[in-house]
Amino acid sequence: MTILVIDGYNAIYAIPEIKEKLNKSLLEARETILEYAQNYVRHNGLIDRAIVVFDGKDEHHSPISKHLGGKIQIFSNTGKGDDKVIETAKILSKHSKIIVASNDNYVRNNSKVYGAGIMDVRDLVKINPNKKTKKSKK
Repeated sequence: MTILVIDGYNAIYAIPEIKEKLNKSLLEARETILEYAQNYVRHNGLIDRAIVVFDGKDEHHSPISKHLGGKIQIFSNTGKGDDKVIETAKILSKHSKIIVASNDNYVRNNSKVYGAGIMDVRDLVKINPNKKTKKSKK
């Protein structure tokens, strides 16, 4: 089994179309990254499951994990998000192949210690059918 572990807020801030949603709602930005994660799994063909790790607690009690089926998000203690991504990779690497999506060098380097493959969080957009493409101005 291959599991994709996504550094949630790192992804939100790195992907412009999701970062824009922060102006409207943190919950909407979180739900969008969760949808991108599920779509990535669905269309990639090599990854069986995605888990998105967020720093802090789920004050909004997001319904998206129930809607998409299964536990796909983890909340860390405030200020511990990076360590929670690494800890998740460590625990899951005992029984699964892990890929960590983060642009944070601390997360990337420490996840590699546990055999995790690494990907840029912006790659989640490349395969996403919900992506809205911007028309070029002439």
